[in-house]
Formats: sequence, structure tokens, C-alpha cells
Amino acid sequence: KTGITVASATKGSIDEVPLSLWGQLLPVIKECLTNAVRHGQATYIHFEAEVGVDVKGRHLIIRIKDNGHGKANYKPGNGIQGMKERLAALGGELKIEPGQGYLVEMRLSISGIQQ
Repeated sequence: KTGITVASATKGSIDEVPLSLWGQLLPVIKECLTNAVRHGQATYIHFEAEVGVDVKGRHLIIRIKDNGHGKANYKPGNGIQGMKERLAALGGELKIEPGQGYLVEMRLSISGIQQ
């Protein structure tokens, strides 16, 4: 047992996201959760997945917010670099916002991706 509380929420038609894409995103999500616990000593993590539409088409946004020790001057290591590279390979992007813990946002287009 880790003593960590995890909450989750979904918005939009999450079932439109192909399972193969979730499989590709899983290592990025896992790294984010590992960082929250290992480096930030988080005790609470909120995971949110949202499917929406904007002028560029359908997109998936994943937000992971923790209550760990966020630092404005953090130095990205190999794990964060790997997360950015994996998302870039999928045509997505990664944003990390320190504060009271961290907010990590992954955003990528799902327009044209087949189930």
C-alpha cells in the first residue's frame, strides 16, 4: 500500500480514444505518476481525461495534478524528456506547471485516428 489517494474524472466521449493510443500513452502517464510520488512525495493525485473539439479537430487532453512539493525552478530529467519525446512522436505536447504540487497536461489530436 502506498497511502496515496487517486481520484479520476472524464469529460466528453472518452470511448472515442483508440485502445492502441492509450497503450502508447501509458508509459507517459506512468512516468508522471512515478514522479509525483518519488520526487514530489504526493499523497493525492487527480487524473482527468477529456475529449473535446476545437478549430483543429478532435483532441484528447490528460491532466494529472498532485499535491506534492512543486518547485518553480525544477530541472527536467530524462523521465520528463522521454515524456516529451513520446508525446511529440504522437503529434502531441506536454506542459508542466509547478505550484502547489504539479499540474501536468498532455494534449494531442485524435482526429483521423482509427479505433
